[in-house]
Amino acid sequence: MIKRLLIVSFLLGFGVNAKAQVNWLSFEQLDSAFKANPKPVMLDFYTDWCTYCKKMDKEVFTNEEIINKLNEGFYAVRFDAESDQPVYFDGARIEKQSGARFHDMALLLAARRNEFAPPAVIFLNADFKVEERYLEYISRKQLIKRLEKYSLQ
Repeated sequence: MIKRLLIVSFLLGFGVNAKAQVNWLSFEQLDSAFKANPKPVMLDFYTDWCTYCKKMDKEVFTNEEIINKLNEGFYAVRFDAESDQPVYFDGARIEKQSGARFHDMALLLAARRNEFAPPAVIFLNADFKVEERYLEYISRKQLIKRLEKYSLQ
């Protein structure tokens, strides 16, 4: 009996500690969702070795207010800028060129003077036009301001 109570307590503890997360989409999922229901988009380009990307994961994308705003009013796409996988979006195949360090999708949307450095956060409006690019670490406070700005449009 005590063993069962411990197991139930253990399992209930997981439910209590479960935190909300951003509903990240792939570009393919974004393509379908956007065609069915256009709304603002936030793109997050990262790499595994990027210190500031990891800091954003830990400090920014775990913030409950940010998670709620993204999940309710935006499509959020997260993409590894060094991925070797092709992306299919809006009828086009976009891929990493042979020998290139970064994927063409990151270079197309988040490069500065043809150079890319993570992290990069891009905001697109409901017409899928680039509104703003942050090609650096963006704090909780900055991101909340941006989310509020674009969710009102």
